[in-house]
Amino acid sequence: MSSVALSVSDLFKLFTTDQGGVKAVQGINFNVESGDFFTLLGPSGCGKSTTLRCIAGLERPDGGDIVIEDTVVVSADRKFFMPTHKRPIGMVFQSYAIWPHMNVFDNVAFPLTQGSVRLPKSQVRDRVLEALQLVRLEGLEKRPAPQLSGGQQQRLALARALVREPKALLLDEPLSNLDAKLRDEMRIELKLLTQRLNITTIFVTHDQLEALTLSDQIAIMQEGHIIQLGTPQDIYSAPASKFAAEFIGNTNMFEGKVTSSSADGLQVNVGVANLDCSSLHTFAVGDAVAVAVRPENCRVTVDQPANVDGNVLEGQVETVVFLGDALDCRIRVGDYLVRSHLHPSSSVQAGDTVYLAMLTSDCRVLPFDSVAVTPQVARVTA
Repeated sequence: MSSVALSVSDLFKLFTTDQGGVKAVQGINFNVESGDFFTLLGPSGCGKSTTLRCIAGLERPDGGDIVIEDTVVVSADRKFFMPTHKRPIGMVFQSYAIWPHMNVFDNVAFPLTQGSVRLPKSQVRDRVLEALQLVRLEGLEKRPAPQLSGGQQQRLALARALVREPKALLLDEPLSNLDAKLRDEMRIELKLLTQRLNITTIFVTHDQLEALTLSDQIAIMQEGHIIQLGTPQDIYSAPASKFAAEFIGNTNMFEGKVTSSSADGLQVNVGVANLDCSSLHTFAVGDAVAVAVRPENCRVTVDQPANVDGNVLEGQVETVVFLGDALDCRIRVGDYLVRSHLHPSSSVQAGDTVYLAMLTSDCRVLPFDSVAVTPQVARVTA
């Protein structure tokens, strides 16, 4: 049975500026299970990096508690703050922060030779070589760090973070400086490495694809709050708000008002039609809402479909873009430009009149955004 490796409770961080105070983190709570890959996801300025820096000890919180593997590292009420070098963590920064005047071996050995607990030279060598082998940099011990490629520098930063055998690995957008192909390769390497080591990992990113492919749990942040927490599958298929739906993956968003509500679902008038929808929320007739439908759930046909359990809209194709594995099709339906993904062999062309079929269960009714604090949360299972 898994146990909680990291607990963050009522974390609050205020930055003082000339214009007043900025509430960067506003009383957030989350637990991370041992060995989980946990992602803080959100746009710039949402508080995700500040949260990570509080866990690392690079920022002093104004309120809250942080516990790593039963070790209290922050307790605002008791005015206790453990310095970074004493925390059982390893961290990789966005810029990697490797020492340019050192070779590969010395970069990785630095935390063991300059840290609070220094090891004998024989142990240092064994630990460094083991860390380099983990990240596939063995044989490059003597190479100057600046002579490494971007991907190698990223792996060097990982090796230096892992050499201390930390209880938690903290990653602050470590893939953002890589080109697209290398970023894709390093995503896979990072996922395999953290799984093999079974190390608890806290990852910060604004990239939704990174979050979906790497994470066991995702916390979406907005204006210093966690607005939704769950597995990638949960958040993608059942977003809790308009903001979450639009931030994770591509989505079509219709706006309208609830015209009827029953135990079987809702009907929403979106101007071009009345849509039969499902919802995880409770709404009353007349409420202004948004209806989210993923592009892959908008099925396109040239002939009007019969006996559809859901909604059918008629529209005209405006653009068709070949993506290799799919056609990205934009269809004009009244004032809406609806996006759909078609098989690349589809013969649909710009100007065609088509029909969009959408199952009731795929049409999710969401409230208009209002930032709300997520309560203390436990692990959400798929």
